[in-house]
Amino acid sequence: MKRIIISVFIIFFSCNLIYSQSLNDYFLIAAENNSSLKASYKEYEAAIQRITQAKSLPDPQIGFGFYLSPNGSPFFQENLRISLSQTLPWFGTLKAEGDAYALEADALFQNFINERNQLYFEVSKKYYQLVKIKQLIDIEKSNLSLLNSYKSITKVKFENNEGTLVDILRVEMLIDEANLNIKLFNEEIEPVASTFNQLLNRDFNEEVIIDEKELKNEYDAQFDIENHPQIQSLSLLIEAEKQKSRAVKLSGMPQFSVGLDYEILQGQNNMLMPMVNFSIPIFRKKYQGAIRQSELMQESFAYQKENFKNVVEAELKNLLFNINKQDDLLKLYDNQEQKSKTSLNLLYSGYSNDGEKFEEVLRMQQQLLNYQTKKVEASVELSTLIAELEYLLSKNSNYEEN
Repeated sequence: MKRIIISVFIIFFSCNLIYSQSLNDYFLIAAENNSSLKASYKEYEAAIQRITQAKSLPDPQIGFGFYLSPNGSPFFQENLRISLSQTLPWFGTLKAEGDAYALEADALFQNFINERNQLYFEVSKKYYQLVKIKQLIDIEKSNLSLLNSYKSITKVKFENNEGTLVDILRVEMLIDEANLNIKLFNEEIEPVASTFNQLLNRDFNEEVIIDEKELKNEYDAQFDIENHPQIQSLSLLIEAEKQKSRAVKLSGMPQFSVGLDYEILQGQNNMLMPMVNFSIPIFRKKYQGAIRQSELMQESFAYQKENFKNVVEAELKNLLFNINKQDDLLKLYDNQEQKSKTSLNLLYSGYSNDGEKFEEVLRMQQQLLNYQTKKVEASVELSTLIAELEYLLSKNSNYEEN
């Protein structure tokens, strides 16, 4: 059995020293603090406690008896019986029951691992969303700076009768749009950061420090869906039902108890009598029903496992298609961005010389902005898809379980 031990104090202390946190750091904080994940782990710990209970013998029984005189007066010192007995299930019954509970506990641990991996994916998704907002703000600020420089030039040209008032108005319209976009992006940070902090179970207003280098563009194409925690969990539940069936068969065997009777007799030697009792399970329907129930549960878990594998395989194909699609789009937008920059420089040089075609300069500038925006969106979408792929393949475990 494995348990995750993480020191949040150390994480925050190191944060304050270097003022940076990686995505992996946030994974650790989420794994330590998330309430739903804690509940899942407590359920696993509770299941472990059933193992010892199942493997324990029934409590021994002790009894006292005394004889009554014909007139009804008790004589404890004259005729007293003390009995002690211990019931023993058939050989191997307790071990089979304990093994069944152990396998169920292991299945719950795999559910915990799956929930932890899903939490990592949700943290990654929100983290990448914050990266996207930051990058879009940077792009808009760069765009705004360029537009302000265009505005200064158009004013000079207008004052020198080399440009038109329309050119000034056009650039002012784009400046207003850029300012609004920056405002909206800044306002979007708060709700996204709040959701991110909620996943980490910390104050909603806690600052989220991001690193744009955390974006991913590569993934491991080798995978085996049999390693998915949900599939592992279902396999363990099948084995647990087999052990339950074995335990039921063994409990249908005779049970026996051993004990001693000690009698204190008036005027005679005290007696010590060893006792052996057997219980013969004549009524078999309850055992047959329990065995059949276990067999049906095995079939149910097998069908669930088969269905889950089919769903995961379909999702993997869809994910791989979308990953390749975003990768191709990213390359396209990067290429288009470079061409747009070259075209913009050429158009701007022409406008600087003759004061004409300023509308084309603005159109190309907006086209460049569009490609830059799409490039950021494709990059973040690619990172999110890779994170989802790692979740499905259970490859987003970022620390060793101790």
